[in-house]
Amino acid sequence: MERVVVVGTGAVARALVPALVARGTQVRVRSRSAERAAAFCEELGLRASAAPDRAGSTGGKDLLPESQDSLGASPPAGAAWTPEGDEPVLDGLLLFAVPDRVIASAAQAAALRGDRPEAALHLSGYHDSGVLAPLAASCARLGFAHPLGSFPPDGPPLAPGLTWCCGGSTEGAAAAAAELSCHLGGRPLQLREAEGSKARYHAAASLVAGGAAALLHLAEQLAADAVEDPAALRAGLTDLLASMLENARAHGPLAALTGPAARGDDAVVEGHLAAMDPATAAVYRALLEPMRAMAAARAAVRPPSGAPAATEPRSAQP
Repeated sequence: MERVVVVGTGAVARALVPALVARGTQVRVRSRSAERAAAFCEELGLRASAAPDRAGSTGGKDLLPESQDSLGASPPAGAAWTPEGDEPVLDGLLLFAVPDRVIASAAQAAALRGDRPEAALHLSGYHDSGVLAPLAASCARLGFAHPLGSFPPDGPPLAPGLTWCCGGSTEGAAAAAAELSCHLGGRPLQLREAEGSKARYHAAASLVAGGAAALLHLAEQLAADAVEDPAALRAGLTDLLASMLENARAHGPLAALTGPAARGDDAVVEGHLAAMDPATAAVYRALLEPMRAMAAARAAVRPPSGAPAATEPRSAQP
């Protein structure tokens, strides 16, 4: 993968661009202005040129910022909006790393600019390739590549080993998404072609990532006054999460389920509820039904070979 134009300078772009550069990819960055793109490059410790160099390769070491209209607004209808010095993309991959709400307007801006990339992908977990429809007349390969990872605002470069949800309007588009995933050391995951598949996939990812973070936050607040060292509490809770996830990865969530609800210890459950504030208790109560259903399902089947004999994670238990 030789050339990629990344549209956006947010958290995902901040993780993605250094990873691409480290793999020898020539990267150009678009943002709301050339100044913002240049500042983004400098913040990452990468040299930025003022204009794209199509004659020679930068060997993956230079970022080439372009200017772009405000991503929140569309260019005037029927206007060929091409800012001074902003050359259209005529080869390689055009990659939209912008919030979901502005993907369509960013794609429209690219189309009006005259971009004709070999492939255009967005990184949204929710939208399918249809959100890139403004580029359909100039690019036959429109798709998506969504990395299943957590990207804090000032996080490190994207790590290899992530699963990427890949797909597109054609086999070629899906192949381009899979190629990006593999280029960055990831594992492509193909969706089934059924209505609502992308929404269900993204809801599942959001439930796990956002849900787990929300539960950790609630747990820390609940126990904050009960411990001497909040940092030690966080370490213990995240170790517990890691232990559960280790068992879940190896044996599935039924085997990893733990706690008094899984053991049928209703007296302890009631004690927990009595110690909670109403908002946290409401979340706890909402989780009791699926936890008890999981425990019943586990009891109805023989544990898989090699699964832990007890219901608790090996290294920690609540």
